[in-house]
Amino acid sequence: MKRALLAVLLILALALPVWGAARTLYPVQSPASMDWSASTWALSDGGTADEAKPEAGDTVRFTANSGDVTVDEDVPLAGALYNLQMDYETCYAGTLALGSYTLTVDGTCELQGTITGTGTIDAGEGMFIQGATVADAITLLLTTSGAHYIYGGGTGGSININCTGTYTLQNAISAYAFTMTAGTLVGGSQTVTLNGGDLTYTAGTLTGDLNVTFAVSGSGNWDTAAGSYLHLLTVDATQTLTLDGNLDCKAVSAAGTVALGANRLYIYPAANDFLTVTGSIGGTGDLFVYPGATSRSNSGGIVLADSATLVVGFDADDKTITQSSDIEATSGNTLQVYGDASKYCHLILNGNLTGYPTIQLGNAASGTRQGRLTLGSGVYQIGSLARVGTATGHQFNPGGHVRLSGTFDGTEITTTPTSEGQIDCLGTGRVTAVTSTGRRLVVRRAVDAAGMPLRAWQSDSCVNVMFKGRKVIGEPGVN
Repeated sequence: MKRALLAVLLILALALPVWGAARTLYPVQSPASMDWSASTWALSDGGTADEAKPEAGDTVRFTANSGDVTVDEDVPLAGALYNLQMDYETCYAGTLALGSYTLTVDGTCELQGTITGTGTIDAGEGMFIQGATVADAITLLLTTSGAHYIYGGGTGGSININCTGTYTLQNAISAYAFTMTAGTLVGGSQTVTLNGGDLTYTAGTLTGDLNVTFAVSGSGNWDTAAGSYLHLLTVDATQTLTLDGNLDCKAVSAAGTVALGANRLYIYPAANDFLTVTGSIGGTGDLFVYPGATSRSNSGGIVLADSATLVVGFDADDKTITQSSDIEATSGNTLQVYGDASKYCHLILNGNLTGYPTIQLGNAASGTRQGRLTLGSGVYQIGSLARVGTATGHQFNPGGHVRLSGTFDGTEITTTPTSEGQIDCLGTGRVTAVTSTGRRLVVRRAVDAAGMPLRAWQSDSCVNVMFKGRKVIGEPGVN
């Protein structure tokens, strides 16, 4: 009886059609076009177009011969394709009109040709090859755990990494926007170029170096833990990066504008020459330069705007930063120098300083963070200079030609001029509570032909300071 039953079952199995077997499907041949849900797919490139729409586990392959396809329904996770291969070897050149639908792929996802719409392509595990021209509003979603290898070559689309997998960049990526909310991103010293969209970090880990370039104005943030900092942040000329949160990186090159708002841009240098700004960094926020465990030097110029504050040192541990090029500032900017608790940071300016910014040594919230400032042989336009907070042990080593438009308050600042050190007081400029050690500090003031000061000036409680009048009237920047 059992043998008879088995025989009947075997006959039925052989007689019934096989549903659910994985297929490789090809769209109609160009110049024809088709809808995704139509039963005009083929089992070979150019084969008979009589196959039903793709089902779960099928592979869809586009070749150079394939026509345009319009997606007219969602392909959800339950019906996910095994692979989507818009073949980069034969170079599919047609259009996939995605509309507002979602196309879900379990495995390899290769994009070529042109993809239009506002929907989502949810790519799976394995290779993700973005070689297409993708509409900016389309989300290229990476949501599958496991290992992923990301290849660029196309443009557009908003890449979103939001699963616990490992995503390795194999070459440069060009996209409209880039978001990371989970997982591990292996930068591989590659560059992500953004063309008008946002850079957004919520969670996840970055390993290796990742460079980000804003080729078109956009907004961004990357406020992350140590070790996951961006490597080089670049803002191209005439473009603007508007921070919508804090951003952590190792170097900045800004030929365009960085608009801080009230946010902070942190630079944790991994090498010398970590900051070049030929555009500007402005807003009401802070630009922090944190040398970490190593003293650094920087040869790039810096341009500040609005009321931004440049903080040098932050948590530095008795470290020095040497700036060899000019800092261009405004009277609204502040330059603040301080180290970690009971430590100092020493800023050496060998280039010029323009714009009369406020200079502060120390930190208002700490009584132990020390700042040191040494001026080289250039011209240094200073609005005012004083300590902030209650820390002692600050140092100021003036050199070159200092032009002071406000007050230099030497309280708790050890002042040691270099051989060229002198200060010219402008307008209401004055020095007070300054004790010069070693070489005598020379403070000058413009006078009229009779040798009388052109304006009243004050110089209180100073030691080893020589006050001199200048009989040269009309010297630019002095009278």
